Amino acid sequence: MVLALTGAQAQAEVVGPESVRSAPLCAPFVLMEGETLTLRAPTRGLRSIVAVRGDRR
Repeated sequence: MVLALTGAQAQAEVVGPESVRSAPLCAPFVLMEGETLTLRAPTRGLRSIVAVRGDRR
């Protein structure tokens, strides 16, 4: 699944079964099966927006 984050500046991490990596702002990234996106409270701004690209099944 492809995601993108924009809006408020907030720390975002992709947590997987074996690793943790930071998620970029204003750029697409892949969320693999078994991974979770974690957003922390914004350090600047008010709202975070998560866009999700997926197929229609």
